[in-house]
Amino acid sequence: GIKLGLANLIIVIVLYKTDWQEALLLSVVRIVLAGFIFGNLFSIVYSLAGGILSLAVMTLLKKSDRFSVTGISMAGGVGYYLPVLLIAGLITGAVIGAVAGEVLKRIRNLSFQ
Repeated sequence: GIKLGLANLIIVIVLYKTDWQEALLLSVVRIVLAGFIFGNLFSIVYSLAGGILSLAVMTLLKKSDRFSVTGISMAGGVGYYLPVLLIAGLITGAVIGAVAGEVLKRIRNLSFQ
């Protein structure tokens, strides 16, 4: 689902006011606590992957001095969901590909005219 990501507001602020290590520590603690309270082990793993990727992207873009805070936050938002989307895309793509392969095998000799 789509969400605003207000918790990441603090991560962006910490990244700008301190350094990436402090932002990483805060991000990991936030994700683990939220996962234990509202989620499960899989949600923690996915969120950690997304949070670390997001922070890495934001840190690299911030160091380049070519992007505004808004641009860096936008890139971080995309990075946060990338691991989940990649995994979901790989799984659904594999299933659809397998089904399409089976359908094509079975209709190979049929004509659609």
